[in-house]
Amino acid sequence: TNEWSQDDRNFIKDTIAPEVRISAPALNSEVMATVNVTGTCEAGLNVDLFLTGRGSLGSTSCINGAFTMPAQLAGTDGTKNIVAQQTDLAGNTGNDNRNIIKDSVAPRVVISTPTSGSITRTGTRITGTCETGYNVVIGGSGVGSNTTVACTNGQFASDVSYSSGDGAKQVTVSQSDRAGNIGQDSRSFVRDGTSPVIVITDP
Repeated sequence: TNEWSQDDRNFIKDTIAPEVRISAPALNSEVMATVNVTGTCEAGLNVDLFLTGRGSLGSTSCINGAFTMPAQLAGTDGTKNIVAQQTDLAGNTGNDNRNIIKDSVAPRVVISTPTSGSITRTGTRITGTCETGYNVVIGGSGVGSNTTVACTNGQFASDVSYSSGDGAKQVTVSQSDRAGNIGQDSRSFVRDGTSPVIVITDP
């Protein structure tokens, strides 16, 4: 008598890689050391982030076809290549990459004149040096309202009015770059709008 047996098993052929795409930050955008990476992905599979030449940035879940994850950009400032990757159960790998620019250095903005402690009646003219291409905001507790001026050829200048009341007036100048770094400088001046009192005592 010939005896035989059999077993059947079904397998699933899958040659299609997951589709993962980086949505933000934008291509060649300037960012600080930590950036939030977002994108689309295949739900149910983790998204792995890598920094080319520096290794893994971590892993996050793909929920409802989307992912978001903060990434710490190690190393010096300059162009960085971020890779988002997904691997399915069949071993197919899909990825996307994007260049961004790490910028951790704040603009250098400095008040040149007038000197600290200068006394004027109601305001003064502020001049200084700055990083060309970014506006300079002049504010602080000692001004009546903020003023925004352009930085041209590395310099800025603007008349400012002090806030009400005599006394010390703190003026702050600041610049923000495209990555969000903020540079600033402050200087204290004196408002004296009170005329001297002259009294004739004799004869």
